[in-house]
Amino acid sequence: KKRFKTSRVEIYVNGQTNFRYVVPLPIRYKSNRGSAKPQLLSRAQAILRDHFNAISVDGIEADDAVSMRQHELNKEGVDNIVITVDKDAMQCEGKVFNPRNLRLTTVDKFGSLRLKNSDSGKKLVGTGLVWLLAQIIMGDKVDGYLPSDLHGKRVGPVATYKYLSGATGV
Repeated sequence: KKRFKTSRVEIYVNGQTNFRYVVPLPIRYKSNRGSAKPQLLSRAQAILRDHFNAISVDGIEADDAVSMRQHELNKEGVDNIVITVDKDAMQCEGKVFNPRNLRLTTVDKFGSLRLKNSDSGKKLVGTGLVWLLAQIIMGDKVDGYLPSDLHGKRVGPVATYKYLSGATGV
């Protein structure tokens, strides 16, 4: 509240259910992560709910609810900031603060893409709608969601960038 001079804070935590776990895909959502969750996660979520009025989200992930709330607030003309380390938050128009790198990013509706070098080769990063489209095309290895599991053709970051980089709007 102090850093951003906000009048209100909303905290969202994952509930017990998520539709993604029951979607009949060839590979179960997040099955690549193993079953171990951080040891104190459920306790931390309980503290957030009990002492900070965190909203427990069922049916979808907390980051989905945060993005929908940000969109709602944007439509109402309410200035807001999402604080998260989740790269998916960079898909929604608005302000996103990453507490790991202390970077505040203002995401415009269409957004942008850029290729950067990583230890494992090229990595695509982005913002806005074009970043959402890129993730739909490439999939998300972190979440174990890969469209190639359905159609057999893998589309990597370089091809995705080439495919979308000429786009200038919706």
